[in-house]
Amino acid sequence: MRYFFSLVLIFIVNISLAQPAATIHDYIDQYKDLAIKEMKRTGVPASIKLAQGIHETMAGQSPLVLKSNNHFGIKCKTGWNGPSVRHTDDARNECFRKYNSAAESYKDHSNFLKGSNRYASLFELDPTDYEAWAKGLKSAGYATNPIYAQTLIRLIEDYDLQQYTMVALGYGVEDSTEESVTVTATTTTPEVRQPSVEVAAVIVEKFPPKQEENSADTSLKQIPDNRYPSGVFKENGIRAIYITAGTPFLVIAQQYHVPLARLFEWNNLVPTTEAKFSQVLLLEKKIKSPLRLPTFGARL
Repeated sequence: MRYFFSLVLIFIVNISLAQPAATIHDYIDQYKDLAIKEMKRTGVPASIKLAQGIHETMAGQSPLVLKSNNHFGIKCKTGWNGPSVRHTDDARNECFRKYNSAAESYKDHSNFLKGSNRYASLFELDPTDYEAWAKGLKSAGYATNPIYAQTLIRLIEDYDLQQYTMVALGYGVEDSTEESVTVTATTTTPEVRQPSVEVAAVIVEKFPPKQEENSADTSLKQIPDNRYPSGVFKENGIRAIYITAGTPFLVIAQQYHVPLARLFEWNNLVPTTEAKFSQVLLLEKKIKSPLRLPTFGARL
């Protein structure tokens, strides 16, 4: 029964994400700067805001957003004195807020969450913990969809929306090598490119590790480990690099064109802004060893 429920859940999530990937990428490219700006202003994670916008508007294609610029499905509620439109959602001809622009909608969404006691607990969460934010929104009653949280999480991970949260927190690098790095959202893992300079050296220069107070010798964290070469090498057959403590993970994701969410997944790391200690970081998914069946010899 549990297996059947899981299949149904997966089917529903896939249906909810049925918009063409190109359409979703276009939405992200168009509104990522607004999401970053609003996160800096109010603290609503850019990854969450973009995921909600994609889902609520069918990546900008829904009838509601086309006639109202309402990107987050916010209903009129008590006290709304602005323009409105009628739209059938949970009930027929419900009242929804109408905006003059997407920017107004993005700003009002931030104010709506920030100014409501219902969502106050969300702002006590780590802004990089998108799973907790997604589940918190559902628990607080933002949407009636039973898989609302799973849908947001899936969008964030599939389209690498976490990188925009990191950019808003100040962990983006516009020029970490001789070439300009462009932040892009992608669902695939491109071929890893060898950087023109040693990535650890660039990162330590641009983002020196934070020194802990009353530490005997925290500078040791910055010393590269001579056991590992600079740049990309093989770790048990998997592409990897060696990073020092304080390295922003977004810089690595940008440098090597790896989706940020996958970087955390492949290395079994809790999403955070920077490395807490020096470590080997995998740049691709581990390949599971094939199951070996026992060989039975013939009896004599």
